[in-house]
Amino acid sequence: ASAAAALTAALAAAARSAPAAAAALPAADPSDAFASGFGPALGLLFLGSGLLPSVRLANAAALTSLTAQSELLAQRTAAADAGGTVIGCSFWLGYPAPLYYEDVLDVAARLGEGCPALTPGRLLRRAEFETALAASRPRGAQLRGRDGSPLPSLTRGTGRGSQQPPSALAVDAAWTALSGGSSYVSPEEVARQLGRWRPEPAVFVLDEFERSLLAGRAGVASGYLILFGMQALALALFVVQPLWEAAVGAT
Repeated sequence: ASAAAALTAALAAAARSAPAAAAALPAADPSDAFASGFGPALGLLFLGSGLLPSVRLANAAALTSLTAQSELLAQRTAAADAGGTVIGCSFWLGYPAPLYYEDVLDVAARLGEGCPALTPGRLLRRAEFETALAASRPRGAQLRGRDGSPLPSLTRGTGRGSQQPPSALAVDAAWTALSGGSSYVSPEEVARQLGRWRPEPAVFVLDEFERSLLAGRAGVASGYLILFGMQALALALFVVQPLWEAAVGAT
């Protein structure tokens, strides 16, 4: 009985002291709540009025360029019409159409000595490379392998390759193998790459070309992954996190 009485007295004392303790607590400042919501709102306003539209326009331009390029690279080529051979690494390149061995050889034959795309002493840019190859013709003797065996060619009226503009897909592959997927390349790098898969004027080494091409396509893919990954990270830090903190603070 005495224990029950003591418990009852303690509960009564706690009930009497609760209002005083609540009164002693500092009152919530409305300005603090305003500040906690104003920061995220200001950040969202900044993103919505400037950064996000800029990113959206840049992404739209990049996607438009990729779509147009994909349509160009997907065009049927002379080697496809002739039932040519698809190179072994074609599946791993991520191109919208198969890459044919004969189309690659047609481009490689245009990269001989005197090709205007290989002007020494200055940076080579992609647009100049494409224009020069489109205007050039296969040079020198028919290409042969490292073992001396003759390699196939696109024979349309001649015995030494195509007299028509080269395949856009093969041109892109050659540029990627030379530059690693960059928009320009130094003459030293061009000479180094050609020394690997064009060690002699009439020799083409497919294995070395495929290695350079795969490395270049991997560089292109990683560039896009980094670009969109950084955008996703910025979105998480400057949009999702403030909204989450504001929602948690409101509860």
